[in-house]
Amino acid sequence: MKEKLGYTLLMLAGAAIWGCAFAFQSMAAGNIGPLFFNALRSLLGALAISPLLFLNKQKKKTDLKGLILAGSLSGLFLFLGSYFQQSSLEDTGTAKASFITALYVIMVPLIHLLAGKKTSSGLWLSVLLALAGLYLLCGLTSLSLRTSDIRLFVCALAFALQIIVIDSMGSRHEGIRLSLVQFAVCAVLSLTGAFLTEKVRLASVGDCLIPLLYTGILSSGAGYTIQIIGQKHLEPTLASLCMSMESVFGALGGWLILGQRLNGMEILGCLLMALAIVIAQLPEKK
Repeated sequence: MKEKLGYTLLMLAGAAIWGCAFAFQSMAAGNIGPLFFNALRSLLGALAISPLLFLNKQKKKTDLKGLILAGSLSGLFLFLGSYFQQSSLEDTGTAKASFITALYVIMVPLIHLLAGKKTSSGLWLSVLLALAGLYLLCGLTSLSLRTSDIRLFVCALAFALQIIVIDSMGSRHEGIRLSLVQFAVCAVLSLTGAFLTEKVRLASVGDCLIPLLYTGILSSGAGYTIQIIGQKHLEPTLASLCMSMESVFGALGGWLILGQRLNGMEILGCLLMALAIVIAQLPEKK
C-alpha cells in the first residue's frame, strides 16, 4: 500500500512538472523554432538522466532489439506530440493548450475500443463532456477550428499512442534505458527537421536558456522518466488519472508564472474537460 502511494505521489509530481512546463514553453515560442527547441530539450533530458545508469546497481540482461524497438516507437510519438504542442503555443494560452493536450487520457481508451478491447461504459459520456468543454475553452463560434487547436488535437493523439507503447512494451525494459532511447530518437528527428525547415540560430539558445533548462532537465529528463517508472508500477487507470492532472497544473502555471487569466466560459470549459477525463478512467462496476 505504501509503495503504491509512493508511486502515485511520484506520478503527481511528474504531472506538476509537465503542467508548469507549458509556461516555460510559451516563453520560448516565437523566439526559437519548435523543432530546434525540442531537439535541445531532448538532448538535455538525455544528459540529465545518463548518470542514473551508473547508479543503477541492478544488472539485468538487456533485450537490445526490444529496447530499441520500444524506444524508437515511443520516441517517434514523443517527437510528433512535442512538435505539434510546441508549434501551437505561440498562438495558444497555456491553460487551453494543457487541457486539450490532456485529451490523450480519453483517446487511450478510444484507441483500445477501436482495437477491440473492452472500455469503460462512461467513455461516450466523457467524450461528449470533453467536446462541450472544448467548445467553451476554444471560444468556438462555428464548427471551424484554429490551426493551433488542430495541432493540439494531433499532439494529444501522438501522446496517447506514446502512452500505449509504454503500457504495452515498457514493462519489459529498464526505465532509464528506455527513456534514453526515446530521447535520442526524438532529438535526432527534431534536429533533422530543424535543419531542413527552420532557420537554426545559436543565439536563440541564450535567449531561451531558462525554458530550455526547465523543459530539458525537469520536464523531459525527470518527467518522462517518472512516467515510464510509474506506469510500470501502477494500474493504467490510476497512472492516467495522475498524468491528466498536468492540465490543472498547466492552468495554474500560466496564471502564476505568466499572469494569464481565464474568463468564466473558459473556466467552465476546463471543469467539463476535467470531469470528462475523470469519467473516462472510472473502473467498470461488477
